[in-house]
This record gives sequence, structure tokens and C-alpha cells, in this order.
Amino acid sequence: MNILIYGYGEIGKGLYELCLMLKLHVKVVDDCIPLALVGSKSCISLSALDAGDIDKAFVCNHNAQIAKKMQDRLLKIGIDKQKIKIFNEVFYKRSFKKILKKSFNHTQDIANELLNNTDDFIESMKKVKQEYFKFKDKQNLRDAKRLREFDALGLNAFATMYATKALSNDINCILYPGFSVGCSGGKDLEFHFMDKIDFLALSKRPKDLKLVACFGDSCMQGDYLQENHRLTYLLQKRLGEGYKVLNFGISGFSQYEQMMLYNALVYPLKPEIVISLFMGWDFFNYVSCDRLAKEHKILYNPFYSEIPYRQLTHSKRPIPYKMQYTKAFYRQKERDNLEATVVRLEQFRNIVESAGGGAFIAIMRAFLWLQKEWQVKKGYDKDSFIQRHVEKFYQAKKAFSSYPYVYDINDIMPKNSASLYCDGCHFNELGNNLVSDWIYEILRRKKLVC
Repeated sequence: MNILIYGYGEIGKGLYELCLMLKLHVKVVDDCIPLALVGSKSCISLSALDAGDIDKAFVCNHNAQIAKKMQDRLLKIGIDKQKIKIFNEVFYKRSFKKILKKSFNHTQDIANELLNNTDDFIESMKKVKQEYFKFKDKQNLRDAKRLREFDALGLNAFATMYATKALSNDINCILYPGFSVGCSGGKDLEFHFMDKIDFLALSKRPKDLKLVACFGDSCMQGDYLQENHRLTYLLQKRLGEGYKVLNFGISGFSQYEQMMLYNALVYPLKPEIVISLFMGWDFFNYVSCDRLAKEHKILYNPFYSEIPYRQLTHSKRPIPYKMQYTKAFYRQKERDNLEATVVRLEQFRNIVESAGGGAFIAIMRAFLWLQKEWQVKKGYDKDSFIQRHVEKFYQAKKAFSSYPYVYDINDIMPKNSASLYCDGCHFNELGNNLVSDWIYEILRRKKLVC
């Protein structure tokens, strides 16, 4: 038996899915929707329809007047009126399938009633819908109870799902809408900041309390140091009362990711000062997709995007990050990465300073291996992995030299500064003390602090 569905809106789509479930031979016609969207060989235009091949035609439209016009078109091309039935309400959805099958002894019984006793079938479907909604009500009550149990954890929806994940895997981040965060040992279990931040209280802060929002990677986060040795702690101590320094550092965050984090969580707070520590992960050219960097100016940390997505999709595509120490492996042009960093840094500044926002300060990270004495001591030659990054850094320094809001920590580093580092790129307490004093002087000279 050949079935025609005329009208592929919500009603027609439901009927089409039912016919597929019943394994009926069906054709679909619609005057408005491009039939390619249906994605099936069942689609046909009304002009190409052979009325003699149609055993049953279902007109599907909520509007009775439009449905009547559609029926008239079918009559005009020669389809017998006795074969036409108008449906003006949704009577089937895929979610009804289980209950529908329980209401009939066999699948063939459903098809027979649909085609031969359509009015009876519609009444049967009304009962199916009632049973389905009763089932959903019970299910919703159970889910509401479970949801209250999850909400008792005191976390947002995404942090709760991460904390209660059923699968044991290596995904070490939470994928929020529009941004992601790495899961570290911080006190905050929602965004994994080193300190729990009361966003609601800060949005209602007194006018004499100024917010200093600090963004960056592991150097800003300071998860490798005890609390009173971190840069944000020492800067808070230096600024004193009247200022609240917030640590939004996340290990490995690029300039782009810092900006996305600011947009998502910090923009509504309108901090008086925003400090961005950059040229960390976004400084290296093996961490991002070369096309995203070149064409869209997107640089990212693979740990919070590429690697977890590869795990979720079970893709076999190699991760460039894992090839970082392969001497010949440089996927991207340094210029593309630098251009992407410049674009996103300017965008970050514009967002911060717009609509009543505060001042924006960008700080280029310091690296011990920029110092020639350290390179000689370690025995790195001009062709080494380290030396390539030294050259890239000075290219970046030159590019940012005309930006009045960009400062380079390396300018204040003594010639022999190994005692200020935990390793080649992370400051210890002594280094952070030096940097916090330097940042304070920058803010003071700009008259951003008293």
C-alpha cells in the first residue's frame, strides 16, 4: 500500500516517523519546505505525483483552512476524496513508540487501524498520549527528587556532572557553554580557581571596594606554591584595604581562553582593573589547530578542548602537543600565532574597557631560558628547541612594543635571576614578590591605585 503525506511540518514529520516504524511505503510532499531537508528518497513534488499510485493520503496541517486548500489540490490531481484524511494535530512522536506498541498486540494491527479505521486510530493515539504523559509525570517526579539530591552538593549543573561522572576517564576539565576550565587542586570545585569566589556578593560590593581581576596561566594561578607565595596574594598584600584581588588564573590558559573566561564569568562584575599575564601557552606553536590559528585567530590549550574532545569522539587524529619536543615538528608559522595573540589581546582590552569597564593591563611572561647565561649553562645551541622560542619571543616583544598597556616582566629581571624561579618559567616567592611590587608601580604610575 502506497501512502502519501502532504505537509512535512510537526504533524507530518510525526506521521512519517510512524510510517517508517510500521515499514510502510510512503511518499512526502510539501509546498514550502525544500524536500532535500527531509533527507529521504521518499520526497516528491506534487506535480510529479501519480495519483493512481496513492492508496491513502494524509493531509497534515494545524490550520483547517489551509488543510482544506491542500485537500483540494489533491482532488484536483485526481486523488479520490475517500482516500484523503486530514490530520490537524500532532498524534505521534517517537517518544510514544514504546507505549504505542504495548497498546496493540502486533505492529501490523497498528498499521491496519491507521489505514482502514483512521478515526479509531486517532482515538487510540489520544489514549497513548495520555498514558505517555502519565508516565512522564511519574518520571519527572523521580527526576526532581534526584535533582534535589544532586543540588545538595552546592555546585552548578556542569560542576555537578563532573563531580558525579559515572565513567572513569582522563578528562580533566569541565566543558561550560562557551568556555572550559581545567580541574586542579583549587578550593573552588565549580571553576577550579585557587580560592572560592562569591560572585553574587562581589556584584553587590560597596563603591569603595575596587576589584583587581587577574588572568593568566599557571604562573598566575600559582597552584605549585603555597597560598602566601602566590602572585595574587602578594599583590593583595601590596595594595591593602580597599582592593580585592581575584585569582582567575588557570594552568595553560591562552590569551583567547582568558578572554572567554572573562566574558563568561567576570564581565558582569565590571572590575576596576584587569591584569592579563600572557605569552605562555599561546606563545608555543604546537598547542593549536593551524587552521583555527591562521583563519580564525583561535589559540587554545589542548588539555581543555582538543584532548577531551578526541576522547569523547574516539578519534585517532594525533595530538600536536604530544609532538612538542620533536625537533622538526613545527606545524604553524610563528607569524600566525603572533597575529592571533595580537587580535585577541586587543579584543580582550576592548571588552574590558567598554560599557563602563575598568583599566586593562597586559603583562608578558618571563622565562629564565631567555637569559644567555642560562642557555650557555644548559648547553643549548642556536638550532635547539629553546633557541627557536627565544627568537619567537623577541619577535613578539617587538610586535607589542607600540602597545601602551603591554609590559614585559623580563625588563626588570636581573642578569642572574635563577634564584627567582622554581624552574625555567615559574616564579617562586622571591620572583612573585618582585613582580607584585613592579605591577603595583605600574598601577600607581597610571594613577589606577592610590
